[in-house]
Amino acid sequence: MTSCSQYTTIKMKASLFAVLLFTLLSLFPVQVLAQSTTTGAITGRVIDSSRAVIPGASVSLRNLGTSTEATTVTDANGNYHFALLDPGNYSVSAAASGFQTTVRTVKVSLGRIQTADIELKVGAARQTVTVTTEVPLVETNNANISTTVNALQISQIPNPGNDLTFLAQMSPGTVMNTGAGYGNFSIYGLPATSNVFTVNGMNDMDPLFNTNNSGAVNLLMGQNNVQEATVVINGYSGEYGGLAGANINYVTKSGTNGFHGNANYFWNGRALDANSFFNNSTDTPRPFVNANQWSASLGGPIVKDKAFFFLDQEGIRLLIPTSTQTRIPSPEFENATINNLQNQGLGASVPFYNNIFSLYNGAPGASRATPLLACGDVGITDLPAGDPCVLGFRSTVGQLTTQWILAGRLDFNLGTRDRLFVSGRMDRGQQATLTDPISPIFNAGSNQPDDEGQIGWTRLMGTNKVNSFRATMQYYSAIFNAPDLNKALQTFPATMVFQDGSLTNLGGYNYIIPQGRNVTQYQFVDDYSWIMGNHNMKFGLNYARSLISNYDYGYLSNGELGLFGLSDFYNGGSTGDFLYKYFPSSLVQPFALYRLGFYAQDEWRVAHGLKLTLSIRGDHASNPVCQHDCFARTAQPFTSLNHDVNIPYNQAIQIGQRQEFVDMTNLAWQPRFGIAWQPFGAGHNVVVRGGIGLFYDGVAGITTESISQNPPYSNPFFVLFNNISPDESSNIFKDASDSNTAFLKAFATGGTLGSIVNQVPAFTPPNLASAEHTMRLPQYQEWNLEIQKGFGANTIVSVNYIGNHGIHELVPNFSINGYADNFVGMPAVPPDARFAQVNFLQPAGVSSYNGMTISFRHNFSHGLITANYTYGHALDILSNGGSTLPFIYSTNESTLYAQNPYNIKDNYGNADYDNRHNLNFAYVYDLPIRWLLFGHGWKPLVNGWQASGSLFTHSGFPYTVEDFTAQGNLGGQNFGGPIFATYLNNAAPTVACNSPDHPCLNASQFAPAANNPGRFGIQGRNRFIGPGYFNTDLGLSKTTSLPGWESARLALGFQFFNVLNHPNFDQPINNVADPQFGQILNTVSPPTSIYGSFLGADASPRLIQLRASITF
Repeated sequence: MTSCSQYTTIKMKASLFAVLLFTLLSLFPVQVLAQSTTTGAITGRVIDSSRAVIPGASVSLRNLGTSTEATTVTDANGNYHFALLDPGNYSVSAAASGFQTTVRTVKVSLGRIQTADIELKVGAARQTVTVTTEVPLVETNNANISTTVNALQISQIPNPGNDLTFLAQMSPGTVMNTGAGYGNFSIYGLPATSNVFTVNGMNDMDPLFNTNNSGAVNLLMGQNNVQEATVVINGYSGEYGGLAGANINYVTKSGTNGFHGNANYFWNGRALDANSFFNNSTDTPRPFVNANQWSASLGGPIVKDKAFFFLDQEGIRLLIPTSTQTRIPSPEFENATINNLQNQGLGASVPFYNNIFSLYNGAPGASRATPLLACGDVGITDLPAGDPCVLGFRSTVGQLTTQWILAGRLDFNLGTRDRLFVSGRMDRGQQATLTDPISPIFNAGSNQPDDEGQIGWTRLMGTNKVNSFRATMQYYSAIFNAPDLNKALQTFPATMVFQDGSLTNLGGYNYIIPQGRNVTQYQFVDDYSWIMGNHNMKFGLNYARSLISNYDYGYLSNGELGLFGLSDFYNGGSTGDFLYKYFPSSLVQPFALYRLGFYAQDEWRVAHGLKLTLSIRGDHASNPVCQHDCFARTAQPFTSLNHDVNIPYNQAIQIGQRQEFVDMTNLAWQPRFGIAWQPFGAGHNVVVRGGIGLFYDGVAGITTESISQNPPYSNPFFVLFNNISPDESSNIFKDASDSNTAFLKAFATGGTLGSIVNQVPAFTPPNLASAEHTMRLPQYQEWNLEIQKGFGANTIVSVNYIGNHGIHELVPNFSINGYADNFVGMPAVPPDARFAQVNFLQPAGVSSYNGMTISFRHNFSHGLITANYTYGHALDILSNGGSTLPFIYSTNESTLYAQNPYNIKDNYGNADYDNRHNLNFAYVYDLPIRWLLFGHGWKPLVNGWQASGSLFTHSGFPYTVEDFTAQGNLGGQNFGGPIFATYLNNAAPTVACNSPDHPCLNASQFAPAANNPGRFGIQGRNRFIGPGYFNTDLGLSKTTSLPGWESARLALGFQFFNVLNHPNFDQPINNVADPQFGQILNTVSPPTSIYGSFLGADASPRLIQLRASITF
């Protein structure tokens, strides 16, 4: 936890940073620029045997796959440069009068500038010398923290689900999200919702969440179609922007002059899997699973040297296995509850309760239930304290999910100066969104089509200018609903949630469906490079627009029925219940938002061993627009609003607004500076790299839902304390409906709170969202300093210090209208009695990160090894940029709102993705079995064996202990944020826990759960540390040639995920009011798996997958 004095120091450092940055930039002649995220480059010098430079030498470039050619001439310093090159293998030849022609083969990697010096020998020009030396791994041309994932790693390292985001998790500083929340990883302490994913230069992003797009299985499929990937963080080059995190760029495969392709099949079934830890501990059998995944591709020439094609088809079909602790009422409790209702005169509630009990009792697996919670543990005093009131079992029900894609690409060489490509992709799938453990009636699913297309044109203009243009379009749909929503609502009219966690939720996703979106996106990108002596000038433009039909107005339209505890359910509700329900005027609204980015850059070679990158980028993020003018804004920001209850509602709220915010950051300027310096010259393979720059995030589209769900367009009511059965003449559902009817009438006629209460004495005011007058975009100051040391051409070690500081992050302040008697720091009456909970959006968050990474890479002649260790510390007020998208979303959920509405800095603490120790390791190695046998053995048997794999381990993620009893009760007094539990030994050091064998915490360490604790919890956000994570995957395969098909190779093997079957445990229950508080009840899975992602599947135990492939 950072103190207030530390917080002030951070602000001072930020100011000094800004002054230093602009001072540095003023010292250099900044030029205008642009650059591509889909290409690489080759640069170098032409020298003679004495290492003297050769000006005026002719340098020719040829793509070995497609025969694309280019030429240039060395400058006065002997330098040459080829920009905006497609990834692949090239030959570079240099010729000069009196020297032999020399040819060198160079591999161009995505996002990397390869240095390839060419030495000419004295001799006749007609003599040709071919050089086969490797290009060193050290990066000598820019300061970007960049990791390239090559074709070998993509195709051979076991990838759970063959998901493209997995490739980024092998990068330095990347923390895998094992908390089941939004964003598959965080990198160097930045939000997991701040990473940009591109395919062939097209943003492949969900504009609502600022996360990567995915299909029905929630995987970014298409791995078999990808040639290369690069992960760039702290991209000081101006082309990187849009969001402040990493840029993850993928380039798809192309056809060449030779036919090539592959076919792959992956299969997993129950017989190959271990059972999970908690299934074993409860004698629950392994769930049935059948997972099938496949891919096939073919590429080649249409017209040799002129036109090429590439096709790829991939798919997955799986029956999802789940493993969920399920809690149901005991027969003793059920009988006692019915008797209690009748004794209280609530006989009309009995059919409603009998239906509830029938659903719980009919849950698949309920026959295996055993006593879990005694009646004394859940506050039921009418039964003996030791009798069971709650039974528990592990649910392992499954559901089918399918997805397939078809992708194609055409490439054309239009003469010697122009290259053109056209690509398209079709994606179809049916998602099993929720597999409900109580009844399949409450399952939820989604049909998710996706269509996209891209066209790219690269033109050479002379020997020193090149331009690359791309236009893209994408449409996708993801609408989530029950198979038969009417039947689900007839079965149970809402979703019932127990705040004390005593029973499993009933009603599945009834309370949040229908929801989803249809999205159309189009984008134009242009990059221009102009080499002028020692300056490589770059200029660029990127325009992306999203049209969103948002169906999320079904959220809470059926209502969340909450019980503070099982005892409140036992008594029919009335004194310990709530209904949170929206009454939307429409279930869908259309929105539009765009982002315009542009940049200028000078890559200045000051000397042969010193290169500076000076760039300036500008981003304009549009103020989101509702095309039906559906925003309803408060007349002033809530903190400035006149709170007089006699002012009519239709004067306090301005309807028919087209833009979400009154004002917003218009243009975000981002100066950046990078340096790459070889202090001992090129021969020593030592590079010092570093930089500093500004980066901005965009506002996630999900924020549009706050202001557009304001009354009167969508009236949210939080109703308290009445009977939960709709069959009673007075009930909580009727109260909400009556409040909505009265409010709509009053708003239309200029009514006030008083006029409504006169007609409906039980009226509950609606919730509200408001925002600061000017919404500022989140800004991040990022810097690093790295030392790289190469050992030969194939080994590199680096040490890198990385830091960043964020300001203007979004803080949803959901308790700003809260009140309570005898509660320190809060008023006794609501600041504005016309409204209930108010969510006030403030760009007031800050964050900080400092870390150190040690990286190692070695390329073998038959494989490679990479390893990255990072020590870091991330702090913030709210994680994931305050977007209300939780990074942790499993047993616990991330803290999403400020606790103290009048001092949001109290939230400043460890970020949800704070991770002190993080290690990732990956390898591919052709096993030298014949060598180990001293050259003996039958070649077809002993040759062709390969081992590959990865290892990920990190320390535990932090969590906060909360009091859900206080949160539920104070929710009726307009508190919408969390209430932390007060830690009675706050000065004591915190000890992490890693085992479910004993509680990590116990309730005696905290102030007792209370309806009104009298103050905000004294604890510090994210003080406690959950279990660490360790996982290693292994692939073993045997490759052999196919008789009669010389170029073909057949490979058979197995992939072992969590090969050691190491149980990785989730955080303990963080609700101090829960009878199982402090206990670990679940395992965690990696963010992607062979069972998809975010679908409830249990991928925590060892899973074995059969793989068969043919490559030619």
